[in-house]
Amino acid sequence: MRTYIENIRDEIFAQYEKCFYGREQMESFLPLYSNEFTEESLEEHEKELEEINMYYIHNEQLFVNLANWHEVWAEYREFQRQASDPDRFKRRGYSAVQEEKQRKHLEFSLKKLQDTVVQLSKEYEHEFGYQFLVEGVPVQDFFNNEKENYSQEKELERARKQLARGQTPTMTHAQSNIKRLEMSTKTPGRQQTNIGKESEIKATTPFRPTSGIHKR
Repeated sequence: MRTYIENIRDEIFAQYEKCFYGREQMESFLPLYSNEFTEESLEEHEKELEEINMYYIHNEQLFVNLANWHEVWAEYREFQRQASDPDRFKRRGYSAVQEEKQRKHLEFSLKKLQDTVVQLSKEYEHEFGYQFLVEGVPVQDFFNNEKENYSQEKELERARKQLARGQTPTMTHAQSNIKRLEMSTKTPGRQQTNIGKESEIKATTPFRPTSGIHKR
């Protein structure tokens, strides 16, 4: 019984990752962290696995586009790292034209994927009246956070290099971003439900439809 439940748990965690669940969302299913391995626990795990599988299937297009965005985002970050290396001009076969072409291609792909995810999330919210969450936060906040974090990482790296050269680092932009992010976490967001009333946004497990196909 225990081995079977633990195998189901592995499947649940794998689906949580595919559905871009945040930590609080994962922790909301308490039996996942219980030491009880009973028939009742087995039924709860099987039900959770069935629901998360259905949730993925009904929103597969959204999750696929999100996964593609993550891949292109990682590629873009690596491209930016290489493009900021002054020694690249000395490399054999380096082409500034090709570099700019690749930059525009990556930026175009990122924007297209992001726009698609945002549009699909709006369709989801319109259909079910629940805000779609990515890693525990609303879609637009997720994209904003990723870009803010990346901007701060670049400034920290720039400051590190300035310190290594004995210069005083300039981190005004990063510091202001951190302050703004801290302030935003203290202010609860608000959303429009499907009946037009405002309600507090909570980073909990999003609605998982058990019937019907999500709009494409």
